Amino acid sequence: MAGRAPQQRPGDRRERPDYGAGQIEQTPTGVVTVTDTQFSFTASDGTEVGAYRWDADGDPRGIVVILHGMGEHAGRYGRLAQALNRAGHVVYAKDHRGHGHTAASVEALGDLGPGGWPGLMTDIDELVAIATEDHAGLPVVMIGHSMGSFALQQYLLDHSNELAGAVLSGTSAIDVIAAGIDPTQEVDLSAFNAPFEPARTEYDWLSRDPDEVDAYVADDYCGFGVGATSERAEHAGCPGGIDPEPAIVV
Repeated sequence: MAGRAPQQRPGDRRERPDYGAGQIEQTPTGVVTVTDTQFSFTASDGTEVGAYRWDADGDPRGIVVILHGMGEHAGRYGRLAQALNRAGHVVYAKDHRGHGHTAASVEALGDLGPGGWPGLMTDIDELVAIATEDHAGLPVVMIGHSMGSFALQQYLLDHSNELAGAVLSGTSAIDVIAAGIDPTQEVDLSAFNAPFEPARTEYDWLSRDPDEVDAYVADDYCGFGVGATSERAEHAGCPGGIDPEPAIVV
């Protein structure tokens, strides 16, 4: 990823128009041209965050923000984004810290960096701000998968009034997940394969579709776990999901 321009301010973006030339699709109501755009924005702590936007022809009727899971990247959600485009939504996603184009290098995959989980959460705020600035007045729905669903749970605690809807995929209570993870060790995603042995790959747990599994295995930006320090930061950063304050209903 190119270095940050000195004049950039937090939230400023650099378009990358050479990412994807768009895709023309035939739908029951006609032809829809889907355009993929990769861009980046500068987070409040100076981290360069890689992000994506998928647009379709015409004026959108809503915004969907996708939060990807651990050990993958937002670019894997292109087909979902295109389906949402066909339904009339503009779609945004970002690579979390330590993932995809936001990671400083392949060697840095799995390291959320100094900003840790709080920085990852702030990046979501900034991506939503970008989306709503681009498309003022449209409702926002957020989809979170796996680790992204835990981020969405946290986001709902603080910003539920800003969303028209939320979809939690591959989720659980964060304290349930934390109980099965050794906070002194890097998360080993292949450990999820135990119930599927004997297995064809270490990642058969990912999907019943072998083509999806093979694509994941072949992707250099997939298959890693979050480091122990980053994992502890994730658990510490989600206190509301672990120990919610008691509420009195009158």
